[in-house]
Amino acid sequence: MSPHSTHQLNLLSLYLVKKLVGLIKEFMFVLLIPLLLFLLSISIAAAGNQQKNQDSSKEYIFISDTQGMLNAEYLWNITNNNQAVRQLIFSDIIEHNPSSVFHMGDLVTEGYHNPSWNTIDIFLDSLSEKKIPFYPVMGNHELIFLPVKGEKNFQKRFPQHSRTGYSVRVDSLAVVLLNSNFGNMSDEEISKQNNWYNDELDELERDSSIQIIVVGTHYSPYTNSTRVAPSENVQQYFVPGYLKSKKAKLFFTGHTHAFEHFILEGKDFLVIGGGGGPQQPLLVGDDARYLDNFNSEDKYRRFHYISLIKETDGYLLNVIMIDSTYSTLEEAYQLNLKN
Repeated sequence: MSPHSTHQLNLLSLYLVKKLVGLIKEFMFVLLIPLLLFLLSISIAAAGNQQKNQDSSKEYIFISDTQGMLNAEYLWNITNNNQAVRQLIFSDIIEHNPSSVFHMGDLVTEGYHNPSWNTIDIFLDSLSEKKIPFYPVMGNHELIFLPVKGEKNFQKRFPQHSRTGYSVRVDSLAVVLLNSNFGNMSDEEISKQNNWYNDELDELERDSSIQIIVVGTHYSPYTNSTRVAPSENVQQYFVPGYLKSKKAKLFFTGHTHAFEHFILEGKDFLVIGGGGGPQQPLLVGDDARYLDNFNSEDKYRRFHYISLIKETDGYLLNVIMIDSTYSTLEEAYQLNLKN
């Protein structure tokens, strides 16, 4: 074979190889596109399922009575690592990264006294950094001694608050927050709040997007406390609407520094005043005013807060309580609220 023919053959071979490589690349590209689309669809579906799981398991926190002790209270209340436990609770709530936090009042020891706000302000800043909204009601300690200044300090931090009641809707949950400081309200304000409260419950009953209603206020209608009495005003003004509402499933209060669970006409009333304020002894056993479904003979209940988690078929309530060594938090009590 001549050198010229050999050169032509080499050129032809090189051409054929390049053509073959091109065809292989084109073929692989054609196969690669469906494969990439398939993998992308799996990724999108997984992300969608993850988002659905996140949407169906949202957590909401309820807490109350995180104040410290007045000087006079040292004469009759026990101290039990209150400040350390309060910080532990706040840290645990931040770690849970809930959708919202609701406070049933007595955030601070003395509402008028600016330094009293230091601890809760740090907690609020931590929530704000994580974009976790915080919805409180006023307790008696926000209004103690100098109520006008105390309320001013409260209101400037929580402009969404209304002293005649307000509500919050998050997902399928509605929380109705009420002012039970009746001694600091005019007759007109009490009447305005009562009318609004009953109208709001009616509206929420008609709202098909709402599955469950929570009612929250500071003073407890029922308690076995030896320090504070059950609130007859709350019994008169707030309990009837709650009992009437089919969607209303939980009634949260504080003021009593303990955890208690009462059931009236099939409805749950929970006292959740264990956020760090001085523990108060309860009447137990035969001395109790009301049957407490939290089966404990302990006069002093451990510090705690409430976690309410949305599940696919309803809500799960966990009482997160300090353990017996007062060093860590644990799930101590549960309620299942089915749709």
